[in-house]
Amino acid sequence: MSMFVAASARSRALAALALCFAVGCSSAKKPLPKAVPAGGKVVSRDGKPWTGGQVLFAPVNETGVTTTGEIKEDGSFTLSSFTAKEKVEGAPPGEYTVTMTPSQGGDQAKATGTSPVSLKEKFEVKEGGDNNFTIKVDPPKK
Repeated sequence: MSMFVAASARSRALAALALCFAVGCSSAKKPLPKAVPAGGKVVSRDGKPWTGGQVLFAPVNETGVTTTGEIKEDGSFTLSSFTAKEKVEGAPPGEYTVTMTPSQGGDQAKATGTSPVSLKEKFEVKEGGDNNFTIKVDPPKK
């Protein structure tokens, strides 16, 4: 009987540890990294601006920070970064992959559907650098 109790207690401890890692208990205490101003413009390969939607900059080295920007009618966007507890304007320095999601009723949605467009090229946000990106997008094939 005592062997069963010890095994049960060990199982509960392991389950609690696994839950802690899954929920991110250690990252909840980390402050948001320093962000620098960043933004730019999303255009099609023929130079026409995307009109609406979202741009997501996903860090190549997972940081627990989400960095996004709303694509405005002229194709421009300004990045903001956030964790579960904080939000700041800009993006932490580092290398990012980029995905755009067209707005539900915009020109891109009519031409390409509402599927996100992920780019193969990476973009680097630099501290003290020019972080004004022009993102050229080929629409996804139907």
